[in-house]
Amino acid sequence: MPGRDNRTRVTSQDQETCKGKCLGKRFDMKRVARCLFATIVGEKTPSHALHIKALSEAFPLARFLILRRDPRAVVASWHRTTWSRRTTTEVSEKWRRYSTAMRRALVMIPKRCHEIGYEELVSNPTAVLKSCCAFLGSDFDPGMLFYHERDMSSFDERVDNELTFEPPNASRIDAWRIDTPAPRLRRIEAICGREMTRFGYGRDTSLRERIPTSIVVLPNLWRKRIRRKLRGRRVENARPVI
Repeated sequence: MPGRDNRTRVTSQDQETCKGKCLGKRFDMKRVARCLFATIVGEKTPSHALHIKALSEAFPLARFLILRRDPRAVVASWHRTTWSRRTTTEVSEKWRRYSTAMRRALVMIPKRCHEIGYEELVSNPTAVLKSCCAFLGSDFDPGMLFYHERDMSSFDERVDNELTFEPPNASRIDAWRIDTPAPRLRRIEAICGREMTRFGYGRDTSLRERIPTSIVVLPNLWRKRIRRKLRGRRVENARPVI
């Protein structure tokens, strides 16, 4: 993501709308580029999916890699960490919100977005990375495939999942089937089902199995979604001042 022009300014209201993350000073990409002597700088924060419109306006040269992953695998991964206490409902709803925003971005700015699947990335990393490099206008380096051989001692100590530092393992794509009990599976698919279908992920539970869970879980989520919309905190309301 190239650094933005120094003349661009964002009001305090815009920063609050973007939760102080998207356009704040700590994401001064031009400064980062100078420090790294880089012509292209990347920044990865999952919650940026909710602010792609604001980011696309603030960084007119930026391009966005849209990475999708099966929500059942996402929830299983969250539950393996020791630093997160989010519930299955919270992680599933977060996945749904991010996925909805990413899907809209693919329609809104299709030429600036490149969609890749986690499953494809793990199964065929060379081809997927080459497609990403072509999209970003960068050369593919075979060393990208051997990130796990680098010195990881400087990484955040909170990264407690040993798989983070392992090479891609396609055999673990469906590992969530072992780690996900039936009640959790019904809850995930009740919350994420529509977006799962749109991204090509089939559901393992039947409608009859999901109905009792939906009755318990969805009304509260619907209320939260309505309140969020009424407060004007959706990504469409973020407007950078240039």
